Amino acid sequence: MASRTLQDLTNLGFDQAKVREALQAIGNPADKEAAINWLLDHGEEDRGGTVELKHCPHVEEFSHPFAPQKFIKRSSMAFHNQCHQGCPGSENWCCLLCGETRCGRYAKKHSLAHWEEKKREQEANLTVADAAAGKEAIGHCLVLGLSDLTVWCYECQAYVDHAPCQSQAMVNFGWVQEMLTPLLKQMEALKFGRPVPGSISSASAPEAAQLKEGAPMSGVSLEAM
Repeated sequence: MASRTLQDLTNLGFDQAKVREALQAIGNPADKEAAINWLLDHGEEDRGGTVELKHCPHVEEFSHPFAPQKFIKRSSMAFHNQCHQGCPGSENWCCLLCGETRCGRYAKKHSLAHWEEKKREQEANLTVADAAAGKEAIGHCLVLGLSDLTVWCYECQAYVDHAPCQSQAMVNFGWVQEMLTPLLKQMEALKFGRPVPGSISSASAPEAAQLKEGAPMSGVSLEAM
């Protein structure tokens, strides 16, 4: 079974040595999906379209201008590839709601525990009126992988599509366009030491002057930063 899975994943474009490491790590060579997730979580590129990206309704929920809790602002993001609780290892995830970084499912699962803790807190505070209105506790369910900059939703149990907003009402009011892309570009710039998008250092001279004077650049929302 291990040789079959090894061959299948190698045919999909994954490095054979990495596949062997993945199969050893997950402990079940028959679980191809777990092996793929391990590979992606450890920086391997999905060359064969093995992972289906899901439209996540929680992305729009956190992006709504009247949401009680929203995504972290770009200006508060930082690349700290170390678990908030001191765990070793580099397979870490940044919470897109509070910005804290914790280890993933192949370490001590502190990122998962963080989502579960925040969900329990929200459940404890739900009122009868909230329940009647269909409000649900979802915790800090969206996280950004620092190894490959993929987004995972614990509520959806899936990798998340970065496509623009699909809610026509929000688009009509001009509230949201691409909701995750600015955060991903910010973290990518921080990770690789590139100029941060929308910052004075990455702007042209006229744009930099506008930023220094406090005026927004064309096409850049300072609120989103």
